[in-house]
Amino acid sequence: MIPAPVEKAYRYIRKDEVKHMAKSRILIVNDQPEVTNTFSTILRARGYFVSTASRGEDGLEKVKTDRPDVVLLDVNPYKLMFNRELVEIFDKIIKDFPPDIIYTSWIYDSHQDHITVSKATIAAARKNACSLYMYEQALPSGLTPYAFRPQAFVDISDTIELKIKSVSAHQSQVQSFSEQWIQGIIAKATYMGFQINVNYAEAFEVVKEIKKI
Repeated sequence: MIPAPVEKAYRYIRKDEVKHMAKSRILIVNDQPEVTNTFSTILRARGYFVSTASRGEDGLEKVKTDRPDVVLLDVNPYKLMFNRELVEIFDKIIKDFPPDIIYTSWIYDSHQDHITVSKATIAAARKNACSLYMYEQALPSGLTPYAFRPQAFVDISDTIELKIKSVSAHQSQVQSFSEQWIQGIIAKATYMGFQINVNYAEAFEVVKEIKKI
């Protein structure tokens, strides 16, 4: 039997969307079969190639064999701590998929999980093999005694609609903060765009920028 949330999701999948989408490979690592089955059913219906693993060790092996484009990890938020174990997980991912650029949460974000991920990412990028940028927390994510310092800007005027569509898919946030949350994100993009004379922009703090000539 198809779970109700998955069956509902099918109704939103257009035939033309499936026909023209890129065939990306996605790996889901989760120890809850119902969660894995729900996500894999939705993603396969949308035309993606999906592989799954129930343990972290199996997931790392499938990264080697399946070479996925995207990996969805299941991390217990109550066990998410900045320690050697978490940094080693990030080390492994960076080693297997050496990136040119890494984007991570702002290190002074008001959310404790975002801070933990940011610290682990900075530690894992310690070998200085790629550029590293931090993005500002989404509104409304609480106030902090620190100021975000935008140093790198990207013009997103041509993709603002896709950004809003993606953010709107985060239904729990929309329900918690209403449509005003979406308007706040648009306002922030408008403000950042104004600073570089475009309609909309995304801004980042630069931890390090490494260019290869």
